[in-house]
Amino acid sequence: MARKSAFPAGALWLWSILRCLLVLRAEVGQQPESLYLWIDAHQARVLIGLEEDILIVSEGKMAPFTHDFRRAQQRMPAIPVNIHSMNFTWQAAGQ
Repeated sequence: MARKSAFPAGALWLWSILRCLLVLRAEVGQQPESLYLWIDAHQARVLIGLEEDILIVSEGKMAPFTHDFRRAQQRMPAIPVNIHSMNFTWQAAGQ
């Protein structure tokens, strides 16, 4: 009896096509889409008492402090327990 693979043949074919398209896009030199995500200064003041924008994502890349969140927690003030929500501001540029 033939063994079934974890991925159907159609999914593997689609994955190979997507990889080829990504390579072609890189070779053509198109600029990738840019994503920016931050906590604005007003929201930061409400959350932690510092009135300064907190950049989370810039040009589609996570801010360095997000890579070691445990260390970032030690440097930043704690968010008060009575805060039930927070607002992020974002901007997407590109195609």
